[in-house]
Amino acid sequence: MKFQASTDNQTLLVQESLLSTANGYIGIRGNFEEGYGMGDETIRGTYINAFHEVVDLAHGEPVCGFPQTAQKMLNVVDGQTIRIKVDGDLFSLDQGRILEVDRELDLEKGVAVRSVRWRSPKGHEMEFLIHRMTSFVQKELFLIDYSIRSVDDKVEIQIESTLDGDVQNHPGASSGQAKLLHVREVRVEDKKAVIRADVERAGLSMAAAMAHDVPMSYRVGEQAVEGIHRIVLGQGESFRFSKYVAYADSLRHPEPVAAALEILEEALSRGSGHWHQAQEAYLADFWRHAAVRIDGNPDAQEAVAFSTYQLLSSAGKDPHSSLPAKGLTGEGNGGQYSWDTEIFALPVFTLVKPDVARNLLAFRHTGLDAAKEEARLLGHAKGAKIPWRTISGSECSTCFPAGQAQYHINADVAYAHIQHHLHQGDVEFLLQTGYEVVLETARLWMETGHFGASDGKFRIDAVTGPDEYTALVDNNYFTNAMAQYHLHWTAKLAGILREADGERWEIILSCCTTIP
Repeated sequence: MKFQASTDNQTLLVQESLLSTANGYIGIRGNFEEGYGMGDETIRGTYINAFHEVVDLAHGEPVCGFPQTAQKMLNVVDGQTIRIKVDGDLFSLDQGRILEVDRELDLEKGVAVRSVRWRSPKGHEMEFLIHRMTSFVQKELFLIDYSIRSVDDKVEIQIESTLDGDVQNHPGASSGQAKLLHVREVRVEDKKAVIRADVERAGLSMAAAMAHDVPMSYRVGEQAVEGIHRIVLGQGESFRFSKYVAYADSLRHPEPVAAALEILEEALSRGSGHWHQAQEAYLADFWRHAAVRIDGNPDAQEAVAFSTYQLLSSAGKDPHSSLPAKGLTGEGNGGQYSWDTEIFALPVFTLVKPDVARNLLAFRHTGLDAAKEEARLLGHAKGAKIPWRTISGSECSTCFPAGQAQYHINADVAYAHIQHHLHQGDVEFLLQTGYEVVLETARLWMETGHFGASDGKFRIDAVTGPDEYTALVDNNYFTNAMAQYHLHWTAKLAGILREADGERWEIILSCCTTIP
């Protein structure tokens, strides 16, 4: 998928999102490795799905049950930066002259590509070809393949490749909470650069490790490491190198530094070509199931393919994470998850990538204890209340009418579990974790609704449906219909599971009914 080349700053900002590379664990915005010109705005971002800090929430008038804190996805250690100097001139938009630029997101190879033909201030014509990939096969790996060609002169090239921990979230999306990641260690070990960082309140830490397939002389600073390599290119000669960056965090890895270094070592030993072949094979299998053909409308075909690819790139691939409302392309919505995942995205994965669907569903079980606590805060004696916006499981919204009052979210999450069962027949998943989520969310309906005094019909009043602009209404149709479906299938699945494995069913039932 090709994008119109531009040096306009506003267009570049949009393309930073559109040309992001992500795999559900890490997301790297489509920034230029060398940055832009002086004064140009950029949102330079690298994100680990579910890696967050806890931040305070402000209320005009705090009320019991309103969340006092939220979770916020962080911009983590930046491994993108590569600066190229040609006889001392920095390759950049604002130096020399850009002769030609092409940008592409290859949906079959899983790479973002940028090719540039540039004339330096000293008049040397150069060609650059850059491939960026976040691996679907090794989710912690970010890879840059960089090619440099001197078209018309003998030139001296200096490559400066950086791993930078001096980062912050974009001020426009941070509400004064920009600098939340703290670098604790910077070192070079066995030709590999490592940065360890953590957050103060969420108790999480992460590490990033960097290496190259060419020799580097490293300079270690307080918050960054820079590797330098020098070469001389004759007329028409090319030079190619690869930069490997491995990310690991304490949610998935007990020792993030050790994990990042181990992953980096394996990545180097296998080489860039291996990871590109593995990426193509992974996507070939995905597109065999997910490709949609639209005859006679190539623009629609491309739009559907792009959207499908973004779903795959953004969806968490483990029980610790889900699908951020704005994907892994930026910091909108704080990197939080909402019910849109279960209603709009999960059906796609249930049909074309069931293993991803199971992990997205399992995320709700990971946060089930927090959802039970949320129900108690709202005055319910039993059951679980799924939050409107969350990362770790507790509510992040400061707006009760549009947020916490959306009780239909309980049924939305259960609906996704039910649909997955209907399409995949995965009874084992329900026995392990799925049915507990369905049952605990269903128990809240008797706490939320009541039988009308005049007609004896069950009513659910003062809730907000999916239309967040029509808040706190009585008997919202969507909420009522989803609650009915939820309760019906809670009972029906009980019979299915009892018949499938009576012994385990009794264990599930005892656990769910003895916990308030």
